[in-house]
Amino acid sequence: MARHRKGSGNQRPLQTRVNRSGYQQFKDPNSGQWVLTHRRVAEKLVGGPIGAGREVHHIDGNKSNNRASNLRIVS
Repeated sequence: MARHRKGSGNQRPLQTRVNRSGYQQFKDPNSGQWVLTHRRVAEKLVGGPIGAGREVHHIDGNKSNNRASNLRIVS
């Protein structure tokens, strides 16, 4: 079941969902692709893409806690 978050102004609402593995995703309005929220937060934190062979770990084990302080990039 898709959920929507209210945007501001003339922006369309951001489509979100939880995938089969329990990770939150959002639909990128530019590419139309579903993106893992925790990976995008980590990319913003480090200023670019997460390198190949690296994963973003939820420190507290809660897949819905995508706060930058709860994410760690590991190999």
